[in-house]
Amino acid sequence: MLGLVDRYLIREMVFPFVLAVAGFVLFIILNLIPQLSDFMLDRNVPLLTLFRMLAYRLPELLVYGLPVGVLFAIFWALGRLSHDRELVALQAAGFSLRRLMLPVVLMGFLTTGAAFAVGELWMPWANHQYYNLLREIFFIRSAPQIRESTFVKISDTAYAYIERYDPTTKKLSNVMVFDQGGGEYLAELNARFPKIIVAPEGEWDGEYWRLGHGKLHKLRDDGQFEYSLTFEKLSIRAGPYLQRVFAEQRTPHEMGIAELFQQIQVLQRSRLGAESLIVELHSKIAVPFSALIFALFGAPLSLIFAQGGAPRGRAAGVIISVLLVAAYQGLLLWMSTLGKRGLIDPALAPWVPNLLFAVIGVLLVIWLDRLSRLDLFARLRQLFWLVLVLGALSREGFAQEPPPVAFDLQADRLTIARDWSEIEASGYIRLTYEKGRVQADHLRAQRIHPLSEKETPEEWRIVAEGNVLWEGEGLKGESEKIELQIAWDGARWQFESARLQSATLEYDQGRLHAEEIALERTHSRTGEPVKARFTRFSGETRFQSAARKQETLRFQGEEARATLSSEGQLQLLQITTGEVTTCTCAEPIARSAYSIAAGSVRVEPNESVWATNILVKAYGLPVFWAPVYFASLKEETKNPLLPDFGQLPERGWYLRWRVPFVIDKDNTGTVMIDYYTRLPEVGTGIEYSYKFWGQQGQVSVYRLVGRGESWATDWTHQAQLPLRMRLSVGMTSRTGVLEQEAQRLFSRALLSASWGGVRWSMLWSRDQYLVLPEPDSDETVLYRFLEKAPELTLALAPWRLGPLPLSVIASTSWGRYREKKIDREILDESTRWESVLGVQSLAVGTDVLTVQASANYRLALYEPQRLRREAYDLTVATSLRPWPGLSADMTYAYRRVIGQSPFSFDTLTLVHQVGWRASWTTIPGKPNLSGGYDLDLKRFDPLRLGLRASGGGLDALFDWEYDLNRALWQRAALAVSGSWDAVSLQLTTAYLFPTRAFEDLIFKLSWGAQRLGMSVNLNRFALIRFNLETSWQWGSDWEFSLKGEYDLPTRRVTALQLGVIKKFCHACWQVGLYSDSRRIWLQAQITAFPTAQVRYSPTDQRLSFGS
Repeated sequence: MLGLVDRYLIREMVFPFVLAVAGFVLFIILNLIPQLSDFMLDRNVPLLTLFRMLAYRLPELLVYGLPVGVLFAIFWALGRLSHDRELVALQAAGFSLRRLMLPVVLMGFLTTGAAFAVGELWMPWANHQYYNLLREIFFIRSAPQIRESTFVKISDTAYAYIERYDPTTKKLSNVMVFDQGGGEYLAELNARFPKIIVAPEGEWDGEYWRLGHGKLHKLRDDGQFEYSLTFEKLSIRAGPYLQRVFAEQRTPHEMGIAELFQQIQVLQRSRLGAESLIVELHSKIAVPFSALIFALFGAPLSLIFAQGGAPRGRAAGVIISVLLVAAYQGLLLWMSTLGKRGLIDPALAPWVPNLLFAVIGVLLVIWLDRLSRLDLFARLRQLFWLVLVLGALSREGFAQEPPPVAFDLQADRLTIARDWSEIEASGYIRLTYEKGRVQADHLRAQRIHPLSEKETPEEWRIVAEGNVLWEGEGLKGESEKIELQIAWDGARWQFESARLQSATLEYDQGRLHAEEIALERTHSRTGEPVKARFTRFSGETRFQSAARKQETLRFQGEEARATLSSEGQLQLLQITTGEVTTCTCAEPIARSAYSIAAGSVRVEPNESVWATNILVKAYGLPVFWAPVYFASLKEETKNPLLPDFGQLPERGWYLRWRVPFVIDKDNTGTVMIDYYTRLPEVGTGIEYSYKFWGQQGQVSVYRLVGRGESWATDWTHQAQLPLRMRLSVGMTSRTGVLEQEAQRLFSRALLSASWGGVRWSMLWSRDQYLVLPEPDSDETVLYRFLEKAPELTLALAPWRLGPLPLSVIASTSWGRYREKKIDREILDESTRWESVLGVQSLAVGTDVLTVQASANYRLALYEPQRLRREAYDLTVATSLRPWPGLSADMTYAYRRVIGQSPFSFDTLTLVHQVGWRASWTTIPGKPNLSGGYDLDLKRFDPLRLGLRASGGGLDALFDWEYDLNRALWQRAALAVSGSWDAVSLQLTTAYLFPTRAFEDLIFKLSWGAQRLGMSVNLNRFALIRFNLETSWQWGSDWEFSLKGEYDLPTRRVTALQLGVIKKFCHACWQVGLYSDSRRIWLQAQITAFPTAQVRYSPTDQRLSFGS
């Protein structure tokens, strides 16, 4: 047990220990922030992502910081004790210096354990998250995954060579694919020997390479060509593999000790060098162990310095700690490098600094009392200047002459300074450099650094005036004057900055004019984005709306900042005090059919648009103000720009206003304000979607006051947690009137993880049907209420039985359940323990015939009912592929159940049947046949036969059902579909043999915006019901829409929706008055930012067009 003095010494070290660790981590983070900030700002990465990356680096920093904290705490605490003469007092009390080291070594031992735990349990996961995020930012947002004249791995067995690739158009040129595994790209080859695909052109859509006009060669076993086929189009799936490579790759920093050990064994079995991994493996143990070494080494050294003449106090401890840490880190880096190169034993390399410091520490402990009486500090002070002089003499300077002028300049008149520091040209001037070009009437170029200066890059400032044309970085500019700066990076000339006056700038999606345009490259590397600043400007940019239509955004303002890619694509536009519109009429923006004046506007093409302090105008007149407006360009906007106004039968007239708020594009929300006149009722709420730190979700809270107080709460949440855990939450709650309007309430929370070959989960769920579905509904309901609180599950990954093609599966679960059955009001409550043990086989056989089987045993125990249920399952599946296009499958399934469950949700039924299916897709009709036989009931399942025929734009499908038990035909069905330009047709019907009657003929026809669906009784040749969805224009500004369903036998309109829409300025925005059987509402929307509409659906879903 620790004594009073021991606890006192440990207490003295705790504060400096925490201070040192925090200071070390903070110092490293402050150095990382500028590096990551520049890198991420260039790629428009949110600030929250930067904090996530820093948080993921925290475990690694702690592993290195904890030993530093031990050393710092030792020198700090013992230095203070020496300064205050407390060490002398302790020695006078009978405590030797060696005895005082005990609590110090103990603290080092505990810190070693903590550092090892962090490094093994937390650091691999955090590093993996960090590098995954870094790969996503770098590869997905920065560089294409395909490079010219480079081999690319597109699958486990296939490699591809692309001679040229255009990342802008995604075009591939001269593609060659070599597949060693012989992927079945064309079924006619009927083999899996190596294949070579050659195509002169292609296109990459992110997932598939669409190759055209190429050849596919089949090779024999001896490598000779057997024959070749030509193709017009061929698709090769490449995207998922590339994405998986980036997502699944792990560096040694992302692995734990066990995973590193496995990788080392794999490399050693393959007789490949594993020195680097061996060094990393031992470093994961040696670095945490350094905390104990620092305690063993630092404690006697600190006592010696304290007793031997060193300056007293904490300052000496800080300086000595920094020097020792630097020495240790330098020695560790040197030894690790030698170990990775095989110059010393890689297993020994990370331990050399520990062994060296440990030996010195042991010697210091042995000589502690004798050395403490020497003036060591005075002797070391004499060596300081010698070391300083030797270090100064060892420096060598290197210098390199700047390259000569390498850009091309042509002019009518040219004047060059004697030292090449200045060039002046006039007349017809053409200046070219790499991918840039300048054309002007007068030009002056000045070298920024004289040739005599060393270690400076070649850099020129160019000023051109008079009819200036400039091209570079994917941009084109026209101006009266341009100031351009270019630099030589050792391999090429590249653009640094430019300033254009009274200029017009063209970029990939549009153009703009400004009094001044300033462009600047964010980094010196080629391909980095370009930052732009505009003053008193106007322009336009094209984008794709959520409706997948090309739209144009016109804008003007006092000042704006933009980010453009090296290919000249606008990535971000931030306007300060500006005005925007999507109206393309000839009127100025301020007098267009609509415009939005805003304090700030942020545009990310094809991503989102948001503005603050907006004033909506119509033909220059103010109409509406809002604090924020946000529109996603990827999906329909849920909330309209203007308040929603209308009438509901049960609540009277209403006014709904949705006020959005934006933190960034991943964190948006809406404030909801509703007013209903009938009672009256007032509803307020908030809806917020968030995404940060590996977590995302949506929360909605709504309060309705009128008929009492009612609440509606919805929350969904997904989170990645440490230790590879994942949390998924979904909760729904209703009270009062809002509960009466709901049909089902469902909530669940699931925590799960997979560690090695073990998967576990913990579930809490509550499912309640407030209103049961209609009897004729397709939904199957087993209970009225079910609660799992909680359910714990533990499962093992399939475990392979040695060389056998068999795997063992096992799982167990325990849960507490409460269930209310549909036909009972009593709540059944019980706990269940269930275990499953089984075996499954791989598909064995040949390319023609394969067999696969599985069997398992399931045992469930229920308390307090003392019920027991056992189940035995067996499944055997065979597959026959005698030749291309012909396939036959047969499955045998058996289940025996002993006992029963007190619950409905986990009821198991007896199974003993055989099923079969066959198809032949290479002969006319493409027939398919399916059926089955129940061995317990001794009855056949219906035999189904299907045929398909195509031609003339029509596709017909015939299906027959035959009852083998009674040898009678049951049903014959016909489905026809066709499409010609803007016209499409669908027709379905069937004949029932037992009743000798036809099912209703469903006929659906659509042309343009018109749709007609009809239900016809073929037995009486009578029209039963029709659904019409149509709209027509009146002039260029008005549109009328009619969507309705009419039932002829009852002479009643069963569904109806009417709309009158007024459009403005080439339909850039519109106001619509709508009505259906329940309500009337008025809605305004901007066409480029479509708002989600109230969907129309007929009561007979067979006549629906899916709108």
